Amino acid sequence: MLRIGVAVLGIALLLALAASPIMAQEPVRIQTMTVSLWLEYDQEGVLVIYRGAIADDVPLPVMLRFLIPKEAGKPAATAGVDATGQFRYRSYQLADAGGFLEVSYTNPYREFQMEYYYNPLVVTDALRSFVYQFRADYAVDNLTIEVKEPAGSQNLNLTPVATGTGTDFDNLPLQKYALGAFTAGQTFQFSATYEKTDPRLTSEILGLEPPGTAQFEDVAQPSGSQNVVAYILLGAAGTLLLGAAVYAIVQARRRPKPQPVSRPTGKKPRRAAPPKGAPAGAGVGFCHQCGARLKPGAQYCANCGARVKRR
Repeated sequence: MLRIGVAVLGIALLLALAASPIMAQEPVRIQTMTVSLWLEYDQEGVLVIYRGAIADDVPLPVMLRFLIPKEAGKPAATAGVDATGQFRYRSYQLADAGGFLEVSYTNPYREFQMEYYYNPLVVTDALRSFVYQFRADYAVDNLTIEVKEPAGSQNLNLTPVATGTGTDFDNLPLQKYALGAFTAGQTFQFSATYEKTDPRLTSEILGLEPPGTAQFEDVAQPSGSQNVVAYILLGAAGTLLLGAAVYAIVQARRRPKPQPVSRPTGKKPRRAAPPKGAPAGAGVGFCHQCGARLKPGAQYCANCGARVKRR
């Protein structure tokens, strides 16, 4: 029976692994994606943000993989976005990918966001310039690239010329490229120049709060771990107490019932019957009190201590 159980368990594990969407993932296709470049926002250099929605026909969860510049060192955020619009930060893995770093993380949500910082700016007095190249990690049905001007800057020029303009949530101007459908591996490159004499970052000029620390929802937090340990210890203690109570009840049922203690009634004890062949009551050679045989010439009975009566 044990061998059969082990075999069944092994088959179940193999089937589960075969059915896992992460182990056998279909090609990922992104329905819409916006790549945002925020210049000198809350760190020196550029904050790059990927925001997008995975195509509806792609099963969830998916393992997302993005290439970022080695200069970035690590991503600033790897997240999914739930149906209510809340960010759900997910833990990530890093791997060397030649001239890039590969960032990978599992996303169980239809929407995602990935961010990183790097500094491609070339600064000459008040003039800033840089070149940015986007490479599509996945096929995208509708791609947009936008550049947000930093606070305190002027004369932002993009080459090629942007296809549209707008304003972001913090009232800073945007320039946009509406690029439409992109295939995996396809690239788009542009250059930018702008002037900025104020050395402060946008976050300082606008008085913005610094970003908080991301809490990964797929990694147990220390306080939660302590609670789990406490629950386990309480459960173990309760089990031990219950076991002790059951053992005490069983042992109590197995003990023999106590016999009633004989108490004196005030009556004289019955005399032992004389041995067979001895005359009832007193007789020569036998004790008149207990009927025991007397030794020749004895004055007292060796059995009960009564004085021997002579007839």
